[in-house]
Amino acid sequence: MTVTKEQIDEYAEFMDEPLVLFDGLEGAIVGIGKTHTQPSRVIYSVSKVIEILMEDGIDHDEAWEHFGFNIECLWAGPHTPILLYDSIDW
Repeated sequence: MTVTKEQIDEYAEFMDEPLVLFDGLEGAIVGIGKTHTQPSRVIYSVSKVIEILMEDGIDHDEAWEHFGFNIECLWAGPHTPILLYDSIDW
């Protein structure tokens, strides 16, 4: 199930919390994570992120390289999205 950007925006407004989104990867959002006393965080499917990157015309290995250097290592504070490794496809 994919969660839409609009649903994320509605949740953020309702909870009065900022949420960090990755540009161009809305199709890989699977939900929002929340634990007691911690801020909410958007959850992305890693396998869907790789699929989206490959749709942009790069091959599998290049998609993983881009993911590792530009997405996986990103730190945007306590609202940094969670990456769900839902398929081990290295």
